[in-house]
Amino acid sequence: MHGQNHIKFMDHNILLFKLDAYGIRGLVNQWFKSYLSNRKQYVEIKYMENTSQISEKFTSTSKETKGGVLLGLVLSPVLFLLYINDLPINIQGGRTILFADDINIKIEATIAHILNKTVEEVMQQLSSWFHSNKLVINTDKTSTISFHAWQNIRNLKH
Repeated sequence: MHGQNHIKFMDHNILLFKLDAYGIRGLVNQWFKSYLSNRKQYVEIKYMENTSQISEKFTSTSKETKGGVLLGLVLSPVLFLLYINDLPINIQGGRTILFADDINIKIEATIAHILNKTVEEVMQQLSSWFHSNKLVINTDKTSTISFHAWQNIRNLKH
């Protein structure tokens, strides 16, 4: 597994459960379980004294992976999309748009306090879904954008 990185942590048991719910059962589900199980990874660092040759190579001990899928494999993006596929049905109050590993939620309201309340509810639903699926929201990459007439800027939380 040298040279490959892991996608965000995905719990293998949750993934296999979701595959079963999508109709991927029996022998095929067992194949996925085998594909995800007993994988190991290690870290290798090559130290270069100068740019012409490697002086030393340091390697950690290998450890079994407990979750995630490897980047660079054909199945990895598909498995990730299947993992997050049920997110939109768990979010009420906004229109969820998934694109690769980006999630956008469009919330509309004509009254500021209703918009603020809906945003809070949707964020709670997102937090709950991420928690139950053992994922973490990257708050550094999370933002809100408000589109409104310039006259209606008052009373909006960011």
